[in-house]
Amino acid sequence: MPVVSLGEDYPGVDPLICKDGTKINFLWAIPMYKEEIEYKLEEGFEEMLDLMTEVNFPRVLDPKRPNYVES
Repeated sequence: MPVVSLGEDYPGVDPLICKDGTKINFLWAIPMYKEEIEYKLEEGFEEMLDLMTEVNFPRVLDPKRPNYVES
């Protein structure tokens, strides 16, 4: 799974810089349906991020969330 920096487009997910200079990156593992993975592979990562933004993808794991590609 690639690690992607979301940068300025997604405020609030910047790395934490500790007092001693240690940089802590926050990672997000996203469980996805097969169709969502296929969509990402066919359309690209940027399109998948756009879709996640459009449907207000939850930042907290919801095991009952809908399949956003099929909805």
